[in-house]
Amino acid sequence: MSEGVRISAEEIGQESEKFAMLVKGLKLAMHGPRAYSSLAAAYATSRIGTSHWAATHLLEMRRPMPDLGYTEILDRFESKGKGVMAVKM
Repeated sequence: MSEGVRISAEEIGQESEKFAMLVKGLKLAMHGPRAYSSLAAAYATSRIGTSHWAATHLLEMRRPMPDLGYTEILDRFESKGKGVMAVKM
């Protein structure tokens, strides 16, 4: 199990890979996209899967980024514009 979800599922076999929750080989991140709607777009487009390093949710939590055109904290439940935001991040 210390090798991670993907390798563990491969070693267990018996079709356990079907139950391994992975995106691009990486296990699901702690940060859920239901809590921050931008994370769904970030996880889907991230080059490595569900990584919190695609940290678009910072704009929804506590941090405006005027350099990117976001001068105030965004509504975390609003989905409109979050795809564009993920591209900018």
